[in-house]
Amino acid sequence: LSFLDEIKRRNLDKEIKVIITGCHGLCSKGPIVIIYPEGILYCEVSQDDVQEIVEETLVKGRTVERLLYRDPISTELVPHYSDIPFYKKQKRVLLKNCGLLDPENINDYIAREVMHAILDELEIRNIEANVITVGCIANAYSARQ
Repeated sequence: LSFLDEIKRRNLDKEIKVIITGCHGLCSKGPIVIIYPEGILYCEVSQDDVQEIVEETLVKGRTVERLLYRDPISTELVPHYSDIPFYKKQKRVLLKNCGLLDPENINDYIAREVMHAILDELEIRNIEANVITVGCIANAYSARQ
């Protein structure tokens, strides 16, 4: 049973998008599943785990502890991909979209890059608006002196 099949069977396919991706760098722990926006990471997932993951995590909002990543040094469970000690201090540049985009769908990439461009532009305009506002306040203050 695949995630796509189980999600469709439960009529969740309008709410939940499944993206097939390449390796995230945890090849020895694969197949892996990352559930966003929470970033919950499940390792060594098999088809037998699909129904449990959909029911427990996607429907009920709970983690399946037996599938969580376990840090090999501390042996602690690490439920979120972003909290894995090996990756935590790294800034992904080349692989920044790994796991977020379908590598076979150019529209995913375009949509993400367009959204980043819009957000960058909004941030620039917000900074400009703040500078103009501060400038007006400074001019009004100096006029009173």
